[in-house]
Amino acid sequence: MNNLQNSFNNTATQSIFTRFVLILFLAMLGSVVAGVLVQGLGQMMGMDYMETARNLEANAPNNEKRFIKTALCISHFCTFILPSIIFFNIVYKKSWSTDMQLNAFPKLSTSLQGGLLLVAAFPIVQLVFTLNKQLPLPQWAIDQENLINQTIENLLIVNGPTELFFNLFTIALLPAIGEELLFRGILQQNLEKGIKNPHLAIWATALIFSFIHFQFQGFLPRVLLGGLLGYLFVWTRNLWIPIIAHFIYNAGQVLLQYFHQQGALGFDLNEIEVVPKWLVGISLMSAGLLVSFLYKNRSLRTL
Repeated sequence: MNNLQNSFNNTATQSIFTRFVLILFLAMLGSVVAGVLVQGLGQMMGMDYMETARNLEANAPNNEKRFIKTALCISHFCTFILPSIIFFNIVYKKSWSTDMQLNAFPKLSTSLQGGLLLVAAFPIVQLVFTLNKQLPLPQWAIDQENLINQTIENLLIVNGPTELFFNLFTIALLPAIGEELLFRGILQQNLEKGIKNPHLAIWATALIFSFIHFQFQGFLPRVLLGGLLGYLFVWTRNLWIPIIAHFIYNAGQVLLQYFHQQGALGFDLNEIEVVPKWLVGISLMSAGLLVSFLYKNRSLRTL
């Protein structure tokens, strides 16, 4: 490990390209490790991950749902969080918290503003999702996305608070931490250093962020979300802000499905096929106000 750290202190190897190759290698290695661990867990529980996920139903036994959720936790930790931690220790070493913009926890008001921006933009994101679904895609891509969406919907059906908290941890918290560490913390920061243009860095990272999910009917709305998270990071120069905003956005969807299941919403989510124009209008105005406020109060520091 010391020899590898020393090599990264050498100016010749401290290039943006080298860092991209490193994080890509670590993420791929982590994905392989996750696959091995999930397979081992499946053998212990007498289940096959792909078969269980493919055949998962809304009323599936709790042990099947817990297996899938645990597998998702392992996969996300090994593919996003663990590679990021190793990357920090190799490249940044003791200064990792400062270099990653994690050394200062933000004000509660700023954190809430970041989360509110994503919540306010939700109707716009849904409209973009509706438009994205109109684009022609190969049948295999549509079938794969339908399977993923159906699996997630079935995982969101819970029987009590304990399972709800497990969902919040699996679907909201872990992705918020792991994806922001890797995409905004590592990829976007290094792209900005390399091309000296924060806007190009934001949208290039957002495209990679969306592509890596391999859900092409949701490609454009995820690019939009990635862009918003990227600007939150640039405006505040604090990685905690997009992490918290990402968590609030994901947790909001988990809780919305939970309250829908409990019949506490007063309307049926499944009956809403097109976002009302008035709601899109409110979304544009509220998101615009929050963007204006965050931009005016942005940090003046540069990378």
